[in-house]
Amino acid sequence: MAKLFSHSVSWLERVLRIVYLILFPALLLPFGSVEPGPLHLLALFSFLVTVLSVLIAAPSTGNRFAFAVAAFLAFALAGWVLFQASDYAPDSLVNAIWRTSAAYYGPSHHSISVAPADTMQGLIAVLLPFSVFLSGICLFRQDEQALKMIRFLALTGGAIAAFGLIQFLFFPDSLMFEKKRLYLGDLTAVFVNRNTAATYLGMSTLFACALAFHHVQNAGLGNLWRRMIGARSATKTPDALWTALYMLCAALALSAMSLTRSRAGLAATMVGLLFIVFMFSFLGGQQSMQSRKSGFSSSRPKLGFRLARAFIAIAVVIGIGLLFSGRALLRAETQGTEDARFCIMPGLLRLADDNLLTGTGLGTFRMVFPAYKDAACGLYGTWERAHNFYLDGVIALGLPFLVATLITVVCLIWIFARGISARRKLRWAPVLGLSILILQMLHNIVDFSIQIPAVAAVFAGALAACVSLSTNRGSTSTRRVKRSETVAN
Repeated sequence: MAKLFSHSVSWLERVLRIVYLILFPALLLPFGSVEPGPLHLLALFSFLVTVLSVLIAAPSTGNRFAFAVAAFLAFALAGWVLFQASDYAPDSLVNAIWRTSAAYYGPSHHSISVAPADTMQGLIAVLLPFSVFLSGICLFRQDEQALKMIRFLALTGGAIAAFGLIQFLFFPDSLMFEKKRLYLGDLTAVFVNRNTAATYLGMSTLFACALAFHHVQNAGLGNLWRRMIGARSATKTPDALWTALYMLCAALALSAMSLTRSRAGLAATMVGLLFIVFMFSFLGGQQSMQSRKSGFSSSRPKLGFRLARAFIAIAVVIGIGLLFSGRALLRAETQGTEDARFCIMPGLLRLADDNLLTGTGLGTFRMVFPAYKDAACGLYGTWERAHNFYLDGVIALGLPFLVATLITVVCLIWIFARGISARRKLRWAPVLGLSILILQMLHNIVDFSIQIPAVAAVFAGALAACVSLSTNRGSTSTRRVKRSETVAN
């Protein structure tokens, strides 16, 4: 009976992994799931996967800290959002709009949020990335499982980049199966907004570059070179084909991103890519036993050589970046600083300052911002978001948002720093985690890509995989887990 139960649990866990991975393209394809219909349906599946994965697949010992912090933040933010929408806030915290409306129309709401229904609905998008992260921590807790997730994200990114390039070159007036209405002349792939596309394609570039490094490290640089020139002494290994495939994915993603003309997206991706290349070059790697003599020596080179190697790699990446950044640089030169996002910044700062403690309620930006918008910035159009993730968060949630963001960033940096120190062959994984964190933190200073559900889900899934690879103790712990599962069966 125990053996049958264990087999059933193992089978269900494999099914949950498949459903979990399918959720990523499912979220991406309907324009990033920005509409309530697909978002609510797919979020329901994600929440169900989270509940089942927590029940049958507890996180590994190394992942428990990250799991506990993410679960605490999810419950804390959900509680705060529910409190914002409730009528139980003390008088000192109730938004002044309700006292003003009560004087003319009688008592109605007694809440922090100026639109309680919208605040409740916005909670789904907030909890989705936490759901993806918690499920990923539980279902992809071993090294090989986490590697499969990153591979899936990289290959999915390459496929979407290829689709975006074909669509841009041959069907420039189409967006999926609809007529394109916004950002004409820019590549947006499956998204409506070019900056969202740039963020996603930038992450895909980093995924593919990290995996290419992983396979070069496995095969050995010298051995790969001998295979390229057809030397008989070259050892046959599938790593050469995987390296070529991931380099192709990186080239497709980088090419597609350059055609978005997103200045901040390109700049943030290049900073993330410079970081990852510098760290890979400076730290080097540790090879598998069969390829240790053919490149990336496991013995640590001298500091001067490692620095020289890192700076040469940086120069090469800068050259590649300039090669791919022509359209974005031309847009920056012609448009300059004439951007409405900069014009409205003083109003955003006043709005955030006036609601620093409690916020105005999740999902209420479009209702509260018009009172702070400078008429010189234009009287037409509705601003749905602040085009600054941090200001948007403060305006919506107040001080709790700043605390949650600080805890998240500090914990992730601590986990990845420990991973760089502890891991050897898989040291690239915590470096990848830091690089995509840098990309998101920089780009969202002037945009809201992380507020798009599909992008937030991919980001959360990638972080879950990188956290697992950072906190595991290596192949020895994996073998112990496998031996214990064998004994249990």
